[in-house]
Amino acid sequence: MVFLSLLVSCLGKAYAGRAGDTVALTLSEVVAMARFRSIDSKQAITVKETKYWVWRTFLANYRPQLSLTGTLPGYSKTFNQVIQPNGTIQFQPVHNDNSSLNLPLAKR
Repeated sequence: MVFLSLLVSCLGKAYAGRAGDTVALTLSEVVAMARFRSIDSKQAITVKETKYWVWRTFLANYRPQLSLTGTLPGYSKTFNQVIQPNGTIQFQPVHNDNSSLNLPLAKR
């Protein structure tokens, strides 16, 4: 029992002797810390940012919008039968290159 009380008193003196354990603050510093570190403060900042982006989205819906759509180049090669004047059939290659690009400007 004596050993336990001696250990507690030694640890208490060791922690009390540290210079970094206590901080002297003024009332205005405490109020400032509460204003900027509180949960309500962080929630208010988040709500403000959310409302800002809602407003930006609202404005964007009324501005002209430019979009680009298209089809990548497509290539196909087929053969068609062509009947010759002498009655024989000759196969002619047909090459198709298809692609499209669309750039619409829309005002909503």
